[in-house]
Amino acid sequence: MRSSLVSWLTAAAIAVGLSAGSPTAANAESVMRLCATQWKEAKAAGTTGDQTWPQFLAHCRASESGAAAAPAPTPASQSGSLFPWLRPSTPASNVAAPSGGESVMRECASRWKEAKAAGTTGGQTWPQFLSQCRASRTAAASPSGGFAPAPAPAPAPAPASQSGSLFPWWKQSSAPASAPASNAGSPSTLRANQYTTELAARARCPTDTVVWVNTSSGVYHYSGTRYYGRTHRGAYMCEADARASGYRASRGREREAQSHPG
Repeated sequence: MRSSLVSWLTAAAIAVGLSAGSPTAANAESVMRLCATQWKEAKAAGTTGDQTWPQFLAHCRASESGAAAAPAPTPASQSGSLFPWLRPSTPASNVAAPSGGESVMRECASRWKEAKAAGTTGGQTWPQFLSQCRASRTAAASPSGGFAPAPAPAPAPAPASQSGSLFPWWKQSSAPASAPASNAGSPSTLRANQYTTELAARARCPTDTVVWVNTSSGVYHYSGTRYYGRTHRGAYMCEADARASGYRASRGREREAQSHPG
C-alpha cells in the first residue's frame, strides 16, 4: 500500500513537472488522458513489461510531444529597415524602375544639393527651385524643345444630304428610273439630225415618225418593235431624215408598219 502511494505521488510529481513545461495546460491535459488510456489498454493486454506508470507516462509524453510538435516558423529576414514589418512585395532585384516623375524629382533634388553646396541657389527656396527644374526638364524632354502641341481635333463628319425620302439610306441610282437604257452614241459621234433621246428627235419632227437607226447596219426600226433602241450602236431620227441620209427600213417594214401605223 505504501509503495503504491509512493508511485502515485512520484507520477503526480512528474506529471506536474511535465505540465509546467508544456506549452499550454489544455495540451498537457489531453496528453495525460491519452497516456492514461494507453496505460490501461497496455495493462489489460499485459504489454507493459517491467515499466511502471511513471516510466510509461514519460515515454508516452515524449512520443506524443514529438508527434504534435509543429515546425518552427522561419525567422523573418533582416532588411536593415527601421520598420521590418513593411516588406516590399517583390525582391530588390525585381523592383520596377522609377517612373518619369520620380526620376525628375531625384535629379532636381541632386541639383538642389549641388547648388546649395556651391552657393548658387540665388535666394530661391526648394519649392521654387523644384518648379523651375521641372519646367526645364519638361521642355528638354519634348521633341521640339518646347511643349508638345495638342493634337488637332478630328474634322466633323459631313452631314448627309437631305433627299426628302423617309429612308435616306436607300440611295437612288444616278440615272432616273423612268429613263430607259439607251444605246445611242455620244453627241460627238452623232451625225446631223441624230439624237440620243426619243424626245429630242420628236421635238424636231412633231408630225413625223421617230425611228431608231442602227448606224452599223444602216437599217432603222419603228417604235414597239424588237430592235427599237436596242442595237449596239444607233440614234433616234425622224423617218424623213433617216431616208434622206441613206438609211433604209428593215425587211419586216410591212409588219412594223402594221404594228405602228403612225
